[in-house]
Order: sequence, then structure tokens, then C-alpha cells
Amino acid sequence: MKNFIITLFIITCFIISKSENVVIDSLKQQLKIVVVLEDKMKILYEIAKIYADSLPDESIKYAKSYMKIADEKSYKNEVPSIYNLMGEAYFYKKSYRKSIKYYKKDLEVLEETASLEEIMFANYNIASTYKKLGKLRKAIEFHLKSLKIAKELNLKDAIMNNCFILYKEYSEKKNFEEALIFYKNYIEIRNSNFNIKKYKEINILKKELKIKIENKKKVLKEKEKIIKKTKKELKETEIKKQEIEEKSKKIEREKQEIEEEKFNLKLDSLEKAIAIEELNKETKKQEIIIKDKDETVEGQKNIIYIFTLFSIIIIIFSILLFNVYKKKKEANKILSKQKKEIEEQSEELRTTNKQINKKNKQIIESITYARRIQNSILIPEIEIKKSLPNLFILYKPKDIVSGDFYWFSEIEDKIIIAAVDCTGHGVPGAFMSMIGDSLLYQIVNDKKIKNADKILSELHKGIRKSLNQEETKNQDGMDMALCVIDKKERKIEFSGAKNPLIYIHNDELVQIKGDKRSIGGRQKEKERIFKKHEMKLEKDTVLYVFSDGYQDQFGGKKNRKFMIKRLKELFLKIHKEEMKEQKKILNLTIERWMMDNKQLDDILIVGIKI
Repeated sequence: MKNFIITLFIITCFIISKSENVVIDSLKQQLKIVVVLEDKMKILYEIAKIYADSLPDESIKYAKSYMKIADEKSYKNEVPSIYNLMGEAYFYKKSYRKSIKYYKKDLEVLEETASLEEIMFANYNIASTYKKLGKLRKAIEFHLKSLKIAKELNLKDAIMNNCFILYKEYSEKKNFEEALIFYKNYIEIRNSNFNIKKYKEINILKKELKIKIENKKKVLKEKEKIIKKTKKELKETEIKKQEIEEKSKKIEREKQEIEEEKFNLKLDSLEKAIAIEELNKETKKQEIIIKDKDETVEGQKNIIYIFTLFSIIIIIFSILLFNVYKKKKEANKILSKQKKEIEEQSEELRTTNKQINKKNKQIIESITYARRIQNSILIPEIEIKKSLPNLFILYKPKDIVSGDFYWFSEIEDKIIIAAVDCTGHGVPGAFMSMIGDSLLYQIVNDKKIKNADKILSELHKGIRKSLNQEETKNQDGMDMALCVIDKKERKIEFSGAKNPLIYIHNDELVQIKGDKRSIGGRQKEKERIFKKHEMKLEKDTVLYVFSDGYQDQFGGKKNRKFMIKRLKELFLKIHKEEMKEQKKILNLTIERWMMDNKQLDDILIVGIKI
């Protein structure tokens, strides 16, 4: 009964006064006289709710009083709403980090007790707050969670709102492909309320997005030129570095020789000084003898002769010592000059090393940017799974960028998927992969060629034309395995350039070898024609296409190649596992196989379960 009176009092205050101040004053007066804790908590919550957007500090104060009672009396069922309210108050206060903290607490409790719709709104609140902080990656993460639940509940307004925000966020991240996907989803939902004005707005947005994509392609071409130039500069820098290292070694040898000569001079001077000291001692002895032998003149003469002789010896040694000093002085001059030259050359070497390090850093930064560009042209695995749910892609580049790439397209009732291994790896292989991706798109999506053998033949012509191989004699190209899955006719077409297709059905493994010729490179025959293999599309068949990086990897106890035989045995062993588990086993197997060996080539395996 008392609960009813309090609720009625709150409603009455709103209706009569139509003023927040009157309501708050009334609630504060009621707060002073209420005794029952549950009623007190309701009044505290109402005051905090009213203050949330206008006076967030006051809202937080009353919300904390609410939480104190809830904690003391263990009223856990009431806490989620107050967590959400505190998150809202901190949001209006622009304390976004604290806002996220309380929104996340709210989400933790809601995930255990509340409905999916409440969880969806909690994820949406967190995403909006992360966007205010400028953390687009986190904002996208929680908007995607909110969108997933909205789709499960078929809440069209929530789906449309999330799609539009994700379109804006991906556009800010310059990920225009993803932005376009979410924009299309947004448009599809809004079709029911479509009008001419909105149609014009959509066309304008489409044109803007198309311009952005074209600009991105231009930037890609400029980056390719920068990478070529940087590669040339790196080569020149490496040659200069080798010359400086050889010069440094020569200087070090000369410095060592001078030190040895200096030491020998010091040793020689020391020996001369000891000899002179001995002569001085001997002279003093002779002087004493002369004084003691004054008895005869003959004796005095002999003493004089001896003294004169020793004096002459001292003079000779003094001259020798002077010559030694002169040589030492000259040697010191030579040493000082050489020391100065060494210091100058050392400074030059340090400057050159700094330049080399700077160039290396620039090259690594350029290649890292190239990796982002290369990754952007690969269709995300999650997108391919919309057409092929039972699929995995094991993709392990050897370097920052890769010469292997996978390719996917779906046209009408046909799915085209390929594993491609370009000549080389690293930067050269990455260039080839981008050429291959672009040509495949033109062949399949623009020219509408959907037969496996024709696709390979057209790609061969395109590579030779793009690299002008008829004139330059350039031999770069690619090996590949390509499948066309015809859902309507229930069949699979396969064509391969050196690389095979392996499929397993009813525990029986079959390998279909590709042609023994590559895509691109030397061509002796008039026209390069590839063989087409066809098979029925039977349920529970597992297909594998791959590059040669996995089986050519050295490792194991005897440091040998993994080999295709061992790979086929592994496929047969794991083919009944979930696709996610197959990928995990393949990755773990090759990591253990490598042991202390470095990865020798790019690794790519695509697995599909029909």
C-alpha cells in the first residue's frame, strides 16, 4: 500500500507542477521522511534519473547513495538499472571512460538476467561512448554485437540504425569496402519508406564512396612507385655500407700498427734511460776513487783518462737518447694525424649508419603500409563464409607482405575460389599478387568468364601482357589451383597450373594434378590451354587447394622437407574435424615441424566442406 502511495505521489507531482524543480523538491522532502529502504531507493533513483542530463554530478551523487544501500542490503536485482543510469550521467558529464566502466558493469549483469533486447541497447551505449573517445575499432566491435542481436530479434529500426553508424565508422577508417556493405544493408531496410529525396541522397553518397575508392587506388599506385624507388636506394646504401666497413677495418689495422710502434719506441727509450742511469752510478764511483788516489800523478792521469772516457760515453748516449726522443716526437705527430683521420672516418661511418638506419626504417614503414593495402584486397574469411559456411583459410606470409593470395567471387549460381602462389615472396611476390587479383576480377566479374580452364588461359594472357613478357623476356608468373562450384548443376570444375586439388569423400583421398605449366612466363606453344576436370558435388566431400609453402618447409628431427605425402596423410587424418579445428591442427603441426628453422616460403591452404 505504501509503495502505491509513493508512486501516486510522484505521478501527482509531475502532473500538478509540470516542473522538474518542484518534482525534485518534493522528492527530496519525501526522502527525509521515508523509512522503508526499498522506498528510499526508488526516490533516490528518480532524483538521479531527473538530474542525469541536466546536472550529472548531482545525478551521480544520488546514484551512489542508491548503490550504497543496494550493496549493504544485497539488493542485486536493482543494480543493473542504476549502473546504466550512472553510465548515462558520466556520458553527459563527458567523462567517457567512467561512462564505459558503468555501461560495461550494466552489460555483465544483463547478460546473466535480462532479455536480448536490453543487452542489445547496452552494447549500443558502449559503442556510442567509445566513438566519443575516438576509439573507432572498439566502437565498431560493440556496434557489431548490437547489430547481431538486432538481427536475431528482427528489430528493423535497430538494424537500420546500427548499419548506418557502421557505414559512417568504416568510412572514417578508410575501409570503404566494408562501409559499402553496411550501407547496402541500411538501404535495403529503408526501401519500405523510400522516396525521391532519399534516392538522390543515396546516389550522392554512392558517388562520394566511389570517388574515395578511386582515390585509394591512386594512392596504391603511388605507393608501388615509392617501394620500387626505396628498393633501389636500399641496394645502393648496402654497397656503400660494405665499402665503409672495409675502410674501417683498414683504419683499425693501421691504428694497431701505430700502437705497436709507439710501444716499441717507449720500450727502447726505457732501455736507454736504464743504461744512462748505470753509467751515472759508475761515474760517481770513479769520482770517489779519484779523490782517494791523490798519491801519485800517474794514478791521477789514469783516473782522468777513465773519467774522460766515461764522459764521452755519456755524451754518445745523450745523442742517442735525443735521436730517440726526436723519433718519438715524429711518431706522435704521425699518430695524432692518423688518430684525427680515424676520428673523421668514424664520424663519417656513424653518419652513414644513421642514414642507413633511417632508410631501413622508411623501407620497413613502406612495406608495412603495403601489407595493409594487400590485406585490404583480400576478401575477409567471414564474408566468404556467407557463401561457404564450412571453410577455413590458413594464411601465413613469410615476410611482412606475401606472394601467396586466395581469391573468391560468386556470380549467379557459381562460386569461384582459388589458391595462388606468385613468383617469389615478400615485396616482389606482393606486386605479383596485386596484379593477379586485379586480372582475376576483370576476367570473372567484368568479362563474365566462369569456366575454370578459360579463367586460367585468360589470366596467363593477362600476366604476359601486363609484364610485357614478349619483349622483356621477364619470366615471373604464378602457380595456382582454381575451383568453380556450380550449385545449380551440383558439380565442381577444377583447373590447375602446377598445383593440385585434393578432395576426400567416404574416407577416400583423391589427388587431381594441375597442368605442368605456370601462369605467365615463357610460352613456346601458340596458345596455352589448361585442362578442365569435372566431378559431381557430393555431400560431405572436403576439398583442399594450397600453395607449395607447407610441404616444402624444412624441419623435423632430421631437418627435411614436410613433403606432399605427409600433408595428404594429415588431410586424411583431420578431414572429419570441424573446419576451425582443422585449421588449428594444420597451423600447430607446421609450427612444431619447423622447430628452430625459419619459415622458408609463404604458406596458404584453403579447405572447403560441401
